[in-house]
Amino acid sequence: MQGGGLQIEDNASRLARPVPLVALAGLSPRARHRSGTDPGSIRDRTGTKGYRTGTKGDRTGTKGDRTGTKRDNAGFRVHILVLSAILAIPLVALAGRGENRAGRRDLPRVDKIRVADLKEIMRKDSGKVILVNAWATWCKPCQDEIPGILKLRKAFRGKPFRLILLSADDADDINKKVRPALKKFKVDFPSYLMNDKSDQAFISGMSSEWNGALPTSFLYDRTGRLKATLVGERTYSQFEDAVTKLLEQ
Repeated sequence: MQGGGLQIEDNASRLARPVPLVALAGLSPRARHRSGTDPGSIRDRTGTKGYRTGTKGDRTGTKGDRTGTKRDNAGFRVHILVLSAILAIPLVALAGRGENRAGRRDLPRVDKIRVADLKEIMRKDSGKVILVNAWATWCKPCQDEIPGILKLRKAFRGKPFRLILLSADDADDINKKVRPALKKFKVDFPSYLMNDKSDQAFISGMSSEWNGALPTSFLYDRTGRLKATLVGERTYSQFEDAVTKLLEQ
């Protein structure tokens, strides 16, 4: 066993990756102009009366022109409304994207990480007892265990102790599942997601004795040596006892 670590396996779930324009049609309404009667086409029968008839015809023609103009304006307004609706579609889409981005910014940070990078992070935290908890959103025992682990972090605040949450979910599920799940647990610190060249590479890199079962917690002493591999769900008291012993060494 690497670093003299102890592996204990009980009811744990196996690590298994979960099986991962709008066509805008512009309308061009045609405004049809309906002209008034041409007063010049009306023949006068008698002098003055004829002129009056002609004048009336002029007025009729003007009214016709006004009617045509009114219809032209109505058609123009329809065209503007349709064009406005078309232009609004991409704006609404952009607004939706903005809201999604804002929503993602409110979620806990999760970085993809290789096992070599994770060990480098732990090396920089030398002098602390470190608990790395491997979990997944699809693992029920993991979900049941996390509240106790987070309570552990609060209990040892101010002590040389660090908790690292390591998700085994698909990388594509970071924003859809992993970060929302961590928000539900009120996680307020950066976490990580396994992202090595393969699952087996990460599993072997963490411990040659680990078979990939979840949840699993890796407990390192203050010199960076792996002291225990706790396979399966653990209680708060079990974690507390294990961490306390390493802090007292």
